[in-house]
Amino acid sequence: MNRFTNTNGNRADGFYGTKLPIHLGSKTILILAIGLILVCKLCGQDGMADLQIQVYDIGKNGHQKIPLAGALVSIYQNGGWVSRDTTSSNGLLHYTTLKSGIYTIVGEKNGYFEDSNEVTLIAGINSQFVISLMTIQNRTKDSVINI
Repeated sequence: MNRFTNTNGNRADGFYGTKLPIHLGSKTILILAIGLILVCKLCGQDGMADLQIQVYDIGKNGHQKIPLAGALVSIYQNGGWVSRDTTSSNGLLHYTTLKSGIYTIVGEKNGYFEDSNEVTLIAGINSQFVISLMTIQNRTKDSVINI
């Protein structure tokens, strides 16, 4: 590493020509994303975002990762339902007609715990979202069979 002095006379460590790392919290990133969405709307660039959703079966203990066919994926925005589709044989869904904004994605299937989270979509940006569904363990004393 080399020491250098910038044009303001401040000294900093780092390689010449590189920027020092910046650590942003999740709230800062969300605020920046919302700001970018607002700028796009003001500029009249309210295009569509590209979203690919992958649903995985993570088993009973969360240690496997198998694409899950037939899972129901619901998309909500501002408390209202936007879309509801079932995953393909490889556990995928692909959307190209969602506008920029913040969405809640919910994945569910019989025999699995539901999973949901928020995603921020920005026009012109390809986004990937993963839903991990954990198998419900139905172990009760009534389900034990004695032979």
